Amino acid sequence: MPVRPLALAALVALAPAALWADDAHDHDAHDDHAEDHADHLAEAGDLRLVHAWTRATAEDHALVFMEIENAGATVVLTGAESPMAERVTLVAFRMTGEGGAYEALPELPVAQGTELELAPEGLALRLDGLARPLAEGDTLPVEVRFGDTHVEVTAQVEAAGARQHSHAGHAH
Repeated sequence: MPVRPLALAALVALAPAALWADDAHDHDAHDDHAEDHADHLAEAGDLRLVHAWTRATAEDHALVFMEIENAGATVVLTGAESPMAERVTLVAFRMTGEGGAYEALPELPVAQGTELELAPEGLALRLDGLARPLAEGDTLPVEVRFGDTHVEVTAQVEAAGARQHSHAGHAH
């Protein structure tokens, strides 16, 4: 039986804590790499988007991952856009009878004082209709929307098989 988007959004909102970042590295405590960190951090008000990344691909689609930290009132992640893609969709990974698949979500609340992780086999932004393939070392501009608040991030393109942001060139 197919899962309706609203029901899927409810499941994701109640998903295991593994989807919410709690990796114990404090992004404010590392002034020694503040210049480098600027490439990995985008802020708007009480929202911080950290370590946006994607994988190199020869296809016309890619998944973008990042950590979203919300120190303010609850916001709703409503979508994104990129000049490099025809469309961007918020998606969640779900196991099916034939393996795993990403399914579209209409939106996703990010509660006050929480961190939300977009990660492989979890939540992601799916970019379809890429203007060109992505190569390791490239960057990809993405504007993430939280209602009327838009946050511009630069996703780093990692190796095709990457499972996480590499932290190359800086340490936490």
